Amino acid sequence: MTIQEPFKVNPVFLEKIWGGDALAKKLGKYVDTAIKVGESWEVSGENPHQSTIHNGPYKGLPLGDFCEQYGKDFVGACEYTSFPLLYKFIDANDKLSVQVHPDDTQTISNAWGIRGKTECWYVVDAQDGATIITGLKKDITRNEMRTAIADGSFRSMLQEETVHPGDLFFIPAGTIHAIMAGTLIYEVQESSDTTFRVYDWDRYDATGNPRDLHIDNAIMVSDCTAHGSARITPVIIEHNGYTRSVRVICRYFSLEEYILTKGVSIVISAKKSFSVITAVNGAVTLQCNNSTFEINRGETACIPALSDYTIMSKEMSTMLISSVPDIFNDYVVPLRAHGVSDSAIIALGGNIREKNDVLRAIESTHLSMQSV
Repeated sequence: MTIQEPFKVNPVFLEKIWGGDALAKKLGKYVDTAIKVGESWEVSGENPHQSTIHNGPYKGLPLGDFCEQYGKDFVGACEYTSFPLLYKFIDANDKLSVQVHPDDTQTISNAWGIRGKTECWYVVDAQDGATIITGLKKDITRNEMRTAIADGSFRSMLQEETVHPGDLFFIPAGTIHAIMAGTLIYEVQESSDTTFRVYDWDRYDATGNPRDLHIDNAIMVSDCTAHGSARITPVIIEHNGYTRSVRVICRYFSLEEYILTKGVSIVISAKKSFSVITAVNGAVTLQCNNSTFEINRGETACIPALSDYTIMSKEMSTMLISSVPDIFNDYVVPLRAHGVSDSAIIALGGNIREKNDVLRAIESTHLSMQSV
């Protein structure tokens, strides 16, 4: 069965000790402002917080259940049958814990789940002077990490970066990190909720007990090498009436930003995988196969694999579009055709050479051509 109909999704709102009211005030979401809503799981196949299909013939069906039934007909040729990614808005009214996530191999070998957690953060909004933690200031050993956690000096070892609206940070699995107070983030990540807290600012849970830490597991999976800034420099391509910016590329996901002036209509070519489109500002009309509907600020829609679609801006709008990429054919070839240097393309994969999937794709293709 071929899935041709795109659909919007109903998010799941999660209360968090560090949450606030930015989802309602800045994205227009209908949330209970009497509680601290910290996360909106926009597109999720993860139990127990599956988002549900909002419209169309599969209205009301949880996304994970939908993918179990239709699998590759929707997800596409990206080696997954379950939904592989998780999309969130994160309202950090207060700072999140200092934490780390395992990679795929660590997760599977320790029976923590089926996927690790590599992620990226697009900064939707930030207060003046807001920061995030993105790794270490200098290389340390695991023994030094354990000692610093015990004596309270670990906080001084963390790299803190100032953030601004529109910034993009790439956080590979193993990176020690924290979203700090005063930021509204759009996060794309592997579909996993495995998190190990290193430090939580001496906070207490609702029952008056210190929040759990996971020191041994955190030390085991942490990247203890300093890599510098996690901020990604975009590749920006100007078009008549809109700007397309490629923000990050890895094996798990890519993320592009489209800024459209009012009244612009653009056709976006089909991908081998599904696509996800989120409006962080403004509104567009989406046309795909036989469906037409609006995506307003704060809303998210899913596009089936192998589907061209058109977005028409109703006002000045910013859209974020994501998929599971064929790195070389979706990005390296067309960006080279636009005159973008290989060094700029490779930089979209982050600054950790051994975890840069763009570099790996270019090198493997080069070796394959040499062997012909």
